[in-house]
Amino acid sequence: MTFSIYLPWLCSVVLAAAAPVIVRRLAPRAAVWSLVTAAAACAAGTTWSLVLMAATLLGRTAEVEAAARARGVDLAEPVPRLLAGGAALLIGLAVWRLAQVIATRTAVRTELRRLCEGHGAELVIVDLELAHAFAVPGPEPHIVATRSMLKALTAAERRVLLEHERAHLRFGHHRFEAAVAVAVAVNPLLAPVRNAVAFLLERWADETAASEVGSRRLALRSLARAAQAATATSRSGVRLAFAELGVIHRLEALRVSPPRAARIPALAAALLCLVVGLATADATWDFVGLVSWLVPF
Repeated sequence: MTFSIYLPWLCSVVLAAAAPVIVRRLAPRAAVWSLVTAAAACAAGTTWSLVLMAATLLGRTAEVEAAARARGVDLAEPVPRLLAGGAALLIGLAVWRLAQVIATRTAVRTELRRLCEGHGAELVIVDLELAHAFAVPGPEPHIVATRSMLKALTAAERRVLLEHERAHLRFGHHRFEAAVAVAVAVNPLLAPVRNAVAFLLERWADETAASEVGSRRLALRSLARAAQAATATSRSGVRLAFAELGVIHRLEALRVSPPRAARIPALAAALLCLVVGLATADATWDFVGLVSWLVPF
């Protein structure tokens, strides 16, 4: 237990370090599935390891120590008391962060659906100075675009924009975002994975839009003009950096042939999930062995 209980954390660090590399080298769809699956496994494994570490504090209560002496049981200390206390604190913080994520996402989703309420058409146009467009999933999915954004694009480029947002809706990209947001809430070490997934979802939608319109050059031009319009209409007073939007790398990806799907991401994710699962099972088995004397058979 002293080693296996920490292994999910090591796997989280490895995954976080690998995420930026995966972003640049693998097909977006396969990379998203692999990263989200691996992040979910790491989040579950680290959360359970915190529970097991915090549970060892129960062995230091007066009642348990008295029962151990009465039965002649030597209570070992597989986890230092300070570390176990820290684990209990981290569990509380994880619950608080998770509640914050759920509340924020619920509020945003409610507000967006209210914005689209009553619109029968797929496209909802709003009058805002900021050039922007985004997808609103739900029972009646919509695409919201500001009039400024639509005016900045030609008819062909607007089609690319719509296909991009439709891809987000068609493939349920909001579910991937939600899954990785929950994973980061309980395990902040996975924050680089969240950033990688957000970028890859945009790349996935870019590739889908380019395929739907049959022109990577048109998709590239549409993305560049949309980013320029968003930057020009920003009220921040500071031009949005293309690097922050991920636009530069997205444009570079559209200039070349689409990346080929590979089995490596899936195999790597499966291996990481296996390692986390085995480590968690081993730690749980050791913990059961520690407390088995408390349960009469």
